[in-house]
Amino acid sequence: MGAGENMKSRKKAAAAAIAGNVIFGLSFMFSRVVLLTVDTFVMLALRFSIAFLAMNVLVCARVVKVDLKKDLRPLLALGLFQPVLYFTFESLGIKLTNSVISGSMIATVPVAGMLLGAVFLKERFTVRQLLFGLMSLAGAVLIAMSGEGGGASLAGILVLVCAVITGSGFSLLSRRCADRYTAFERTYVMFGLGMAVFVTAALVTEGGNLAAQAGKALGDIRILGALLYLGIISSVAAFCLLNYSVNDLTVAQATSYTNLATVVSMVAGAIFLAEPLGRRTWPGAR
Repeated sequence: MGAGENMKSRKKAAAAAIAGNVIFGLSFMFSRVVLLTVDTFVMLALRFSIAFLAMNVLVCARVVKVDLKKDLRPLLALGLFQPVLYFTFESLGIKLTNSVISGSMIATVPVAGMLLGAVFLKERFTVRQLLFGLMSLAGAVLIAMSGEGGGASLAGILVLVCAVITGSGFSLLSRRCADRYTAFERTYVMFGLGMAVFVTAALVTEGGNLAAQAGKALGDIRILGALLYLGIISSVAAFCLLNYSVNDLTVAQATSYTNLATVVSMVAGAIFLAEPLGRRTWPGAR
């Protein structure tokens, strides 16, 4: 591949990462809306059932192809990190804090991504990338310490730290799988595993109440709309975009766009959910 084609591929990958993270930024708000009605594992079970169903519709319609004869073990490991562990931690973190805090904590993913990429893939990152990553980390700490956190708890912060670690690990594993599996194949197996795990978890935690909660959520047009956004746009579309982006970007480059999700989540939470967004919420504000 020539230098011009390589640059074009990187630009497409960067555009995919930007689009995916903008979509993710809004997902904090929609998750919060759903979690006001149903429990965490019910929301995740519905989200990934919708996502996996949508992907199977595309496969059955022969819009895309999936080769499941390959060795699926690397993809199952990928799916364990994302969505199983990451979304468990993220959703619990959102429930224990709010959209502003959760979005800000996820902004620390670039720092973790740089470190993991350097250690495991021997990728180099620039001083500029490190500085911007540390600025995101400092901003998250300031928000957590400020009085404008609006419901933040130590437990919520710790859970979100686990989400940061697993989110960064996902980018690392996805890049390692990029040469053998398409972005759609990676996403397909991830969501198949996610659906199986979260439906099982919902059955265990809710028992006979699962059908009632699911019916209540799907029968409310507002909650159903939020679930469709989470399942189709924020899951299928966004993850295909992110899995595509790591084909041509380093882990540090791919995770650096997480900051866009932070900005979008803050603004959306403040505008649509009336969550606190004062001067101290923005890193560096006086």
